[in-house]
Amino acid sequence: MKITEQLLAQWGACSDGKRTFTQKFPEGAEYKEVIAACDEDGYRDYRNWIFTRAFQHLEASEIVEAETNLVPNEIEKGLAPLQLLDSTERKDTDTISKEDNSQLAASGDDSRLAASGFNSQLAASGDDSRLAASGFNSQLAASGFNSQLAASGDDSRLAASGFNSQLAASGDDSRLAASGDDSRLAASGFNNQLAASGFNSRLAASGFNSQLAASGDDSRLAASGDDSRLAASGFNSRLAASGFNSRLAASGFNSQLAASGDDSRLAASGDNSIVASSGLGATFKIGKRGCAAIAYCDEQDRIRFAVAYEGENVEANTLYRVNEKGEFIKVEE
Repeated sequence: MKITEQLLAQWGACSDGKRTFTQKFPEGAEYKEVIAACDEDGYRDYRNWIFTRAFQHLEASEIVEAETNLVPNEIEKGLAPLQLLDSTERKDTDTISKEDNSQLAASGDDSRLAASGFNSQLAASGDDSRLAASGFNSQLAASGFNSQLAASGDDSRLAASGFNSQLAASGDDSRLAASGDDSRLAASGFNNQLAASGFNSRLAASGFNSQLAASGDDSRLAASGDDSRLAASGFNSRLAASGFNSRLAASGFNSQLAASGDDSRLAASGDNSIVASSGLGATFKIGKRGCAAIAYCDEQDRIRFAVAYEGENVEANTLYRVNEKGEFIKVEE
C-alpha cells in the first residue's frame, strides 16, 4: 500500500505530520518504508498513527511483513554493545550493574546480565543467557538459543533471534521482537509493540493500544487492552482480543479470530478461517469457505448471534456488520 500526502489528508493528518512526510517522501512511499523511517527518525507517535489508519486498509500479510522486516534491524542495533567485549570469550559470566547509563555485554554461554539503572544496554550472544533490566529506556538483545529477556522500565527494547526465546516487558511503550521459532513475547504496559517471525510463537499484551504481529505458522496472539491491533499471516494462527475497538487480521489458512470487546473489527482473508465476536457492533470479513458468528442486539434488545457462511449469505473478503434484524449489511471501506 502506497502512502501519499493525499491519502494522509483523507485520513485527517495534521499539517506538521503531512509536512514531515512530504519532506521525507515527496513522491510517497510504501507502508513498510514509512514505518521504517518513523522508527529510524524517532517518530513513534507518527508511526502509531499511521499504523492505526493503515490497518483498516491493509492485508494482514502486508502489516506483518512490514513489522517483521524490522526485527533483524532491532536485533542488530541491540547487539551493538557486544563490540565492547574483548576478542576472548568469557564463559559462565555473571554481570550486574546498578549504575545509570551502564552497558553490559557477554559472549560466553550461560551468562547472566542484570541492570537496574536508567538507559542501560544489555546484549548476549551465548546460549542460555538471562537478561533483566528494571530501568527506563533499556535495550536488551540476545542471539543465542533459550534466552530469557525481561524489562520493567518504560520505552524498553527487547530483541531475540534464537529459538525458544522468552521476552517480557511490563513498562509502557516497549518494543519486543523475536525471529526464532517457538518464541514467547509478553507485554503488560500501554502502547507496546510485539513482532515475531518464527513458527509457533506466542504473543500476549494486556495494555491499551498494543500492536502484535506474527508471520510464522501456528502463532498465537492475545490482547486484553482496548484499541489493540493484532495481525497474523501464517497458517493456523489464533488471534484473540477482549478490549474495545480492537482490530484483528489474519491472511493465513485455517486461522481463528475471536473478539469479546464491543466495536471490534475482524478480518480473515485466508481459506477456511473462523471468526467469532461476542462484543456488539463488530464488523468482519471472511475468506473462501470461511464462517463467522457475530453477536448483535435484536429489536427487542435481546442479544443473539448471527452466523455467516461464505458463499451462502456473505461474500468472501467483503466487510459486513449485523443489523438489529440479524441481517448482514455490507460496509464501505
